[in-house]
Amino acid sequence: MGHVEPLEFTGYGDEDGHTFPSPSSTLALVGAPTFPNSIRWSEDNLIAVASGHLVTILNPASLSGPRGYASILQSQIFDIGTVKREDLSDSVLLPFRLWREGRVGVRALDWSPQGLASNGSCLLGVCTTDFRIKLYRAPFCDYKAEWVEVADLSELIYAYCLEKEFKETEVWLPEWMCCKNKLTYNFRQKWIQKENWCLVEKNVQSFYIKFFLQMSKFLRQKQAKAGNLLDTRGGGGAFKNSSEEHSERVVTPSTYAARHSLMSPLVLAWSPKWHANDQGFVFCAVGTRAGSVSVFRFAVPISYSIEKALPLSDFCFLGFLRAHKSWVTSVSWASCPGPHAGTPNSDGGFENTMLLATGCADGSVKLWSGDSQILASLPSCSGVLPFTLLRLVVEADLVLVSSLTLSVPTRGSTKALMAVGKGSGCISAWEFDVSWCCTRIACQLKAHDQVVTGLTWGGDGRCLYSCGQDNHLKSWEFMGSELWALPFPDCSALFVSETPQVSSDLPASALDPFYGVTLSPGCLAMAVVRGIASEMLDPMYQSRTQKGVVQLFWVGGQRFKGLLANMGDSMVEIPIAKSLWPEDLANWGLQIASTLHHMEDYTEALVLWDVIAALSFLKSLAGIQVMVSIISGWLQSCWKEHNHFMIDPLRMSVGSLQLCLANASCRQLQMACVIYRRMLLGHSKFEELSGESSRENWDTGTDETIHMGLPGIPREGGGLAPTSEQEQLWKKHLWHMEHELRQRLILLTLSAAASLEGAEHEQDVLKDKSTELWLMADWVLANGSVIFPELLEVAAHIRYSSDDIRFPSGELRPLESCTFCDAVVPLTSPEVAYCHSVELNSNDINHKLLRCSVSLQVCPAVPSWYCSCCARWATKLAPALFFTLLSRKNIKQVSSSLVLQQPALPTCPFCGVSLHRFLPDFLLSPTAV
Repeated sequence: MGHVEPLEFTGYGDEDGHTFPSPSSTLALVGAPTFPNSIRWSEDNLIAVASGHLVTILNPASLSGPRGYASILQSQIFDIGTVKREDLSDSVLLPFRLWREGRVGVRALDWSPQGLASNGSCLLGVCTTDFRIKLYRAPFCDYKAEWVEVADLSELIYAYCLEKEFKETEVWLPEWMCCKNKLTYNFRQKWIQKENWCLVEKNVQSFYIKFFLQMSKFLRQKQAKAGNLLDTRGGGGAFKNSSEEHSERVVTPSTYAARHSLMSPLVLAWSPKWHANDQGFVFCAVGTRAGSVSVFRFAVPISYSIEKALPLSDFCFLGFLRAHKSWVTSVSWASCPGPHAGTPNSDGGFENTMLLATGCADGSVKLWSGDSQILASLPSCSGVLPFTLLRLVVEADLVLVSSLTLSVPTRGSTKALMAVGKGSGCISAWEFDVSWCCTRIACQLKAHDQVVTGLTWGGDGRCLYSCGQDNHLKSWEFMGSELWALPFPDCSALFVSETPQVSSDLPASALDPFYGVTLSPGCLAMAVVRGIASEMLDPMYQSRTQKGVVQLFWVGGQRFKGLLANMGDSMVEIPIAKSLWPEDLANWGLQIASTLHHMEDYTEALVLWDVIAALSFLKSLAGIQVMVSIISGWLQSCWKEHNHFMIDPLRMSVGSLQLCLANASCRQLQMACVIYRRMLLGHSKFEELSGESSRENWDTGTDETIHMGLPGIPREGGGLAPTSEQEQLWKKHLWHMEHELRQRLILLTLSAAASLEGAEHEQDVLKDKSTELWLMADWVLANGSVIFPELLEVAAHIRYSSDDIRFPSGELRPLESCTFCDAVVPLTSPEVAYCHSVELNSNDINHKLLRCSVSLQVCPAVPSWYCSCCARWATKLAPALFFTLLSRKNIKQVSSSLVLQQPALPTCPFCGVSLHRFLPDFLLSPTAV
C-alpha cells in the first residue's frame, strides 16, 4: 500500500544502478559480516560489529582511531545424551552427521543498558555459531584492546537442563497447551459469565493429569528399549562406544535433536532498565532453535569501581518461554506505553508491564507482556515464566522473519510501534494503543527484492530505516495506513570527515549487501555494515585487510512527505551552502530540538555526541547565528513557564536567569552546561570556565541584556565569533548553572546527614562521611553571599553540631594533607587545591591538586573517575536521586534514607554524562560529547 519509489542520488551504488548518498565516514573491517542485524550502537556511544570470527568495537567520534575487539574462541561441546548405533541412520540426525566444524564466528550481538558492567558501562552480549551466549566487558583496567569475557550464559541453561533431566524437551507440549495457567485463564474468562468456570477448571486439571501420566509411561517404555549406546555431543561431536556409565543417558534421535535445539541460541536482546523493590533489573531474552525463548535476569550493581574489575554477580536463569513451533529468529523488548512506563508502582498497572516481541522462522510474530515486579521476584530456575500472549500479530506463512524492532517513541507515549522485515523483502508496520488494539497497519510487499537484514525506528517513531541483501538502504514514513518511501538524506557534502575511505581504487560495485543498520542514541547519525566481494579485490593488497566496511551517515535532515510536497517553489532559491537548502536547515533544527527534548528524560543515558557534531557542522556552514537560534529555541521551550517576558535565554541577565535555574530539572541544567561548554564556549580553556579564574563570574552583574544581533568578529575558516560581551555573559550563565547544580548536590547530602544524626544505626555512615560533610558545610558558610537560604541553614546546623566530633586524623576539624608532601591543604576552591607549608611565616605555594567534584575532598594518587566533557575528577559518586530532581524545591520531598540506600551512579553531576577511567590515546574510550 502506498508504494512510492525512493528518490535516487548520485553516490555509492552497484553495477545494477542502485544508488544512495555517499557516507560521511567509511572504515574497513578485517572480518566479513555474515548474519543479519550485525551492528549495534550502545548507550555508551560505541558501535559493535559482528565481523566474522570477532566483534569489532568502534568509537563513532573517531572511526579511524583506536578500536577494541572480542575474539570468539571454540568452547567445549555440551554432553546432551547418547543414542543407539542403529539410530544413526535416522533422518533426524542427518544434520549432525553432515556437521563440519569450522571457525567459530558471531551469529548475533546486542548491548545491555548502561550501568550493568562493574565500571558503569554497557555489557556486550554475543551469540556464537557454536551455540554459546557470552558476555564481554570493556578492558578499562587491563590496558589492552581485547575485551574481557565475564560470563557464559549457556552454562546456566545447561546446568538447569541437567537438573531437570531435560524434561523441557522430553515432555514438549503443543503450543495451545504449553501453559496450564494460560489455558485455565482463557477458559475461565469464557465461562465466568455462565457461572460454570469451576467445572471447567476441574476438567482441565483432570485432562492434564491424564496427559502427563500417558507421556511419562510412553517415555519409560522408549528408554527401557535402550541397548547398545553411542554418545553424541553438541553439534556433531565425536561418537563414543557404549559403556555402563552412559547406559542411563540413552535418548532417542528425536529427543537428542530436541535437546540440541533447546541448547542452540540464535538471537538475543536486552530489555530496558526496570526498578522493583528499590533495585534495578535488566532482562535478556535469547531465542533458540526449539522455538523457546530463554530469559535471564541481571541486577544492577550497587557499587562501581575503576581500580579493578568486579565479578559479574547477582544474575540468574529464570526459565523458558514456549513462544513458537520453529526457530526464534528475532526478539525485541520495549517498555509498555503509558504515562509512567518503566517506573515502579505498588498498585501495579501499565507502569510495571514490559513488552516482548518474538519472530519465528515460520513467519509468525507474537507480542507478549510480563510484569516486571513478578519477574524481579521470581526465584532462579523457576521454569514457568509469567508472560501473557497479548496477540498473534502475524500468522505463520512460512516466510522467515529476518528483522524485528519494537519501540515506544517517547516516555509517556500511549502508542507502541512494531516493524517486521521478512525473507521475501516485505516490511510491515503496526501501531498499538495501551489496550493492545491495532490502530494502524501498513505493509510494503516489495520494499526490498531480497532478505531484509536490518530495521530500526527513528527517534520519534515517524521514520523507519531498512536495509537488505538487494544492496538497498531505504527510509520510510509511517503515515496513516501506509509506508511512504522517502529520499535518503544526502548529507555527505555537509558532514565531511577526515576518516580515510576503504581504498582509493576500490570500486563501489565491490561492496556486498547490507548486514545491519543502527541509529545513534540521539537518532541523528546512522551506521551500517556491508560485506566486500573478495573476487573484486586484489588478493595481495586488499583481500587480507578489507573484508567488510562500516559506513556512517547523517540522517538528521530527513525530509518527510509533507515537506517534499511543498518544496517545488523553494528549490529555486539560492542554497545556504553546498546541498544545504533553507528547508533542510529548518529540518535540521527541528530534529536537533526533538533530540534534546527526548534527552531531558533522566531515565535515558545522556549522549550528546551527535547533537554537538551536527551543531558544529551547521555552525561552520551557515554561521554562528544558526547554531545560536537552535540552542536558544530549546532553552526557551525549557524555561517558558518562568520566562514571563519571553526574553531570549542567551541574552537573559543573570538576575532573570536565576529564577529559571531554580525551577529547571537537573537533567536540563546538565544538558545546558554541556552545550555552553562545547558549542558557545568551545574555544575557552578549562581554567576559564570551571577553574580558579572562574570566581570572577560570581558577580551577578546588572539586569541589562545583551543584544545578540550585534555583528560578531570574523573567524578564520569562515563564520563569526561571538563578541566579548556575549562571551562574557555566556561564561556567567555557565558558572551560575554549575553553581546551582553544586548547591543542590550539597543540600541533598547535608539534609540527609542532618536527618540521620539521632539514629544510632546510622552513626557509622555519618562517621565515614564526617570529612566530606565538614568540607561541604565549610565551603557553604565561606561563600554565604551566593548561597540560597535553605542550604545556609542546613550547613550551619551541620557545622556547629560537629564541633565535638573527632575526625580520623584526631583533630577537631579535618586537616587534609598533600598527596606528594606533608603540607596542609586548605579549602580555597571547590575545583583545585594548593598545599601550603605548616610554618606560619611561609606563604609558598607548592603542589597543585585536584578536588573531587562530588565530595570536595582532595583526590588521592589513585585512579579516579574522569569526565570527558568538563575534565573534572571524582573519587566518590553522586547519589542516584540527585539526577532525578525536577527542581530545587523537590529536595525537601526526598527521603533521607533513600539518598544513602540507593546506589551512587558513575555520572558527572555537572554534565550528566557517564564517568570513566582516564585511558591513554591509543586505547578505545567512549566519547559522550
